[in-house]
Amino acid sequence: MMTTTATVERTIAKGNSAGTGFLTIEEPNKWFNLSRFASPAPTIPPTGTTARLTLDGKGYVRSIEPVSSQIPATIEDVPFLEMGASEPKGQLRAPTPRRTDGTEVRLRCLQAAAIFLADRPETNGLGVISLAEKWAQWATAS
Repeated sequence: MMTTTATVERTIAKGNSAGTGFLTIEEPNKWFNLSRFASPAPTIPPTGTTARLTLDGKGYVRSIEPVSSQIPATIEDVPFLEMGASEPKGQLRAPTPRRTDGTEVRLRCLQAAAIFLADRPETNGLGVISLAEKWAQWATAS
């Protein structure tokens, strides 16, 4: 029996916490799942990595070969996810100049606090802001 495979090049947008699947920038509505039968088992590269994916006839990822890695330069370069959404909102934007007034640190702390507290239903928006302010104070302390 002949197996059909396809090779595509995609940029990793977000992997799941179990390490069994990921989303790509090029196809934000399609979830790529790793094949349980691939040997060696593929490993999902970091977000921003462009990789060559080999897909089996059912669309499962049999192998991942990193082609290039593009680490986002600023917070504006990261594709954000809406709370509860399963797909990236928008596309990556061109890098913007770095701010020197502390805004970038505050934004990164706000994003980190939101992600950290996302699974805690007892926390509201004020809790996220409070935690982000504490982390920003710690991050900018000299």
